[in-house]
Amino acid sequence: MSDASAVRAEAWASAEVILKNEISRMVPAPLLSDLEAAYDGDGELWARVAADLVELTTSAPSGYKCVLVGVDEGTLKAKLQLFWRCFVAVAMLPPARRQALGKITPCEDPQEKVEGLRAEIKRALPTFAQCWQPVRAEPRA
Repeated sequence: MSDASAVRAEAWASAEVILKNEISRMVPAPLLSDLEAAYDGDGELWARVAADLVELTTSAPSGYKCVLVGVDEGTLKAKLQLFWRCFVAVAMLPPARRQALGKITPCEDPQEKVEGLRAEIKRALPTFAQCWQPVRAEPRA
């Protein structure tokens, strides 16, 4: 069974292989430029993306639960590979679809386009990659 620290460690290890590979193989040049700008900083893009998103693998907002903590090692590895592959899939979606997945409104200011991309991905990715699930209210007796 995996605790939160084990999930985060495995998320980093998985990102270095899967995310790095998926970005280099799948992301077209125009989107790569947008992602480079959205995840501005030092180091390789995959590492900057992972630094921003690893937390999502163990922390869910109110009303949701994280389904990665407590799973066996094989399931964890498979779900984390899916998580990083879904990052690329979500990034490649048309903005309106990404926004619908994340239930956010579109950016009105063109200057916010890049930051909007990062926010849209961060909101849509956990449910798209199935690492968060809504908490169901217990039926009343």
